[in-house]
Amino acid sequence: MNQNNRPLIFSAPMVRALLAGAKTMTRRMGNRYAKWKKGDRIWVRETWWTYPHGVTEKDMRDGADSWPFVNDILIAYDADGDGEQWRSLGLKKKSPIFMPRWASRITLELTSNAYQQPLHEITEDDARREGFSSIDSDSWKVSAAAQFRKAWLMLHGGTAWTANTLVWVIGFRVMEATP
Repeated sequence: MNQNNRPLIFSAPMVRALLAGAKTMTRRMGNRYAKWKKGDRIWVRETWWTYPHGVTEKDMRDGADSWPFVNDILIAYDADGDGEQWRSLGLKKKSPIFMPRWASRITLELTSNAYQQPLHEITEDDARREGFSSIDSDSWKVSAAAQFRKAWLMLHGGTAWTANTLVWVIGFRVMEATP
């Protein structure tokens, strides 16, 4: 099978859902997903932190030997901790747009061809596959689909939701993940 390897950006909460095994679907706007096919590989881009210079002997004495390294470069991921913690260690925050393939810790495999669907057609099961869960208390209940809608509005604003935009639905499984 001829497979493609492509990057895709995920937010810190969605990276945590991927690592927990709770996210197996995503919805995206744009036409670049039309050719995404079953078996294609996706490497996850996420907000990351790195050391702006080499690790020194002093850093090693201060505990750098227990810091996370990838290809001998100190890497930390926004989804794994508090930015202040990384900043206090002297790391610099990097946009996921600039994450190279070697720094990615999660690889996904598409389980079906990407297909288009109106945004409002998301089901409760789809919302759970998107990494959202319902909230059920004695006095009120919020569905996973409502949680998805709230996150979509925060990310894309009301126009895309109100217009019931066509989105690409992409199903996948996590092939490789390093927490």
